[in-house]
Order: sequence, then C-alpha cells, then structure tokens
Amino acid sequence: MNAAANRRSTPRAVALCLAISIGLLAGSAPEARAADEEHFTALDVFELEWASNPRVSPDGKTIAYSRNGNDVMTDRRTSRIWLVDADGNNHRPLVSEPGSRPVWSPDGDRLAFLARGDHGVEIYMHWLADNRTAVLTRLPKQPAALAFSPDGEQLAFRMFKPAPAKPMASGPAKPEGAKWAPAFKVYEATNYRADGQGYLDPGFNHIYVIPADGGSPRQVTSGDFHHFAFSWAADGASLVVSANRSPDWEREPLNSDLFQVDLDSGEIIQLTDRYGPDNSPTISPDGRYLAWTGWDDAYRGYENALLYVRDLVSGETEVLTADLDRSVSNPTWSSDSRSIYVQYENSGSETLARVDRNGRIRTLVTDLGG
Repeated sequence: MNAAANRRSTPRAVALCLAISIGLLAGSAPEARAADEEHFTALDVFELEWASNPRVSPDGKTIAYSRNGNDVMTDRRTSRIWLVDADGNNHRPLVSEPGSRPVWSPDGDRLAFLARGDHGVEIYMHWLADNRTAVLTRLPKQPAALAFSPDGEQLAFRMFKPAPAKPMASGPAKPEGAKWAPAFKVYEATNYRADGQGYLDPGFNHIYVIPADGGSPRQVTSGDFHHFAFSWAADGASLVVSANRSPDWEREPLNSDLFQVDLDSGEIIQLTDRYGPDNSPTISPDGRYLAWTGWDDAYRGYENALLYVRDLVSGETEVLTADLDRSVSNPTWSSDSRSIYVQYENSGSETLARVDRNGRIRTLVTDLGG
C-alpha cells in the first residue's frame, strides 16, 4: 500500500476484505450443495469465490481488491478487480475483463493492474474519471510487484530475464524426417529446480521502470543476480532493492542484502552487509527511515524474522521486535512515519499489529486467516 491513506486504513481494509470473502463464499455455496445439503461435492470448488490483495485509495474512501474463483468451463483460476466503499457499500466491478493485483496511483485517479492479454500477462492502466482502460506493455515475461513512483509518473515492477547458458555439449544432428527421443538437457546451475516449479529456466529477476502513461520498460538493476522486493525512495530518484549479489549467491541463497539503485546513473550502493537475509524494504513517507525484515543466520533450523529500522540521516539502525518471539512480515509505514504495521502468526492465526519507532507493539486485529 503506497499511499498515506492506505497505511491509515490497513486494519479496516483487512477486516472488510475478509468480510467480503466470507460473504462471497456464503452466497455461492448453498447453490453448489443443492443436491447434497450436508457435504461439499467435487464441483463445489467452481462455485467458491474469495477476496485478496486489498488496496485502499489515497483518500481512504474506496477499496480495490482481487475477486478470485475458478472457471468450470476451462478448469482455470479466474480473477477480476472489484471496488467497494470503505463503509462496505457500493460493491461493483472495476471492469468486466479479468484482472488482478490492483495498485492505486498516489492521487487516486488511476489503478494499475495485471491482466492476461493476447501475448501473456501485461500491465494495464484504468482511468477512473473517464472509465477508460489501456494496456501499457507488451512484455516477454510476466511482470510482478507493481509500484507507482511517489509522483505517479512511473511504475516499477519485477520481471524474469532469461539468460541462456552456453551448452556444455550438443548432440548429433538429426537426419531430416527422423523421429528421435527428445534431446537431452544439461543443467550446470546449483539450484536448477524448485518445488512447484520443476526445472528452472536460466535467468535472473530484475527490476524495471516504465512511464505511467506507457512506453518502453527500462531495466534498472544489473548483473547475474536475482532481485526481489523493492521500495521507491521518497524523491523518486532511486529504489531500495533486496537482492543476493554475493559472488557465492548460489550456495548462500538466504544471504540477501539491501541495495540502493540510482535510476539515472544505474549506480548500485550496498546498504546492509551481514550474514543473513534482508527482505521487504520499505521507505517511510517522509523519506527519512528505511524499514525491513531479516535475521542473523546462525545455521539453525529456524530464526524469527525481526523488524529493523534505519535512520537514513544518522545511519543508526535499531531492531524493534527483538523481544517479540514471532516472525513479522509485510512492514508498512503509517502516514506520519512514526510507526509500522506488521503481521505475524500466533497460535495458528494471523495478527495485525503496529510497532512504533521505540519498539512498542500494539495489537490491532487478531484471528485473521492469512
């Protein structure tokens, strides 16, 4: 959530979108169970819907979210963007076409989102005043993690960039018309497959920016390294990016750090340097503080993810959740830059809390479902 009102309305947005999700489920399930009042049947999965990715408008009046389901005719996941007023009224679709992961512009007049077009998943923009939608990109791979610049003039996103390696060996040429078995493949990477993904394509995740009114994407990170979460600097001149740019990154996959990437020069400055992960960077609205999560890797089976804050003026870094025996995630600044919203799991349910810069923790919502 990039805008100030998004940060102010975080607990309410979560609770409201959970209520929407429950309402969608309750509204569709009875019809699906008409033939069997006591048990779900296999086809009931196509009648269920759920809400995700809530985003509050900068003025705090409207929530955009992804309304998800499954299409019985194609056996595929579906997602469309819906809007609802902050008081729960005026529930309506943004557009009739599929879309997901909406992001408000800083002034609230536009929504950027992802949708599948003729050539794959692309970035779309919707102008609310004109009720007009346009596709901004034609990308070779699927984008992720959309974020407006503070002035609303640019969009940043993450995308996988293939980097085919030179094969170690090649097989003999197949005679014309011959029917051979599929050609062999040689994997030289240390991490060459992953659960849920199978064998990995060679390449790296990089960060790109495009003008918010469309144009050619520009890659702003460099090198044969993976880049992950990022946050815009308050002046829009740079990004803080989580990345593992160690020469031994393949054998130390958790050892990520934070880097500041200048958008004009491409200069990359390392901000953190320790053994362990540094994730989820987020810069305060006033531009003075940088928050992130991470831990010192002591080669144990589990470590709590802690909340860190650095004063970018003095350079002083503090750990705010050292006394909380839980892993925190998704840090989001309040509009006044005095506290940070986080979530953590407690006894099997999710908790939303606010942590001030002195480390005081106030629980806001409990018993959330994710």
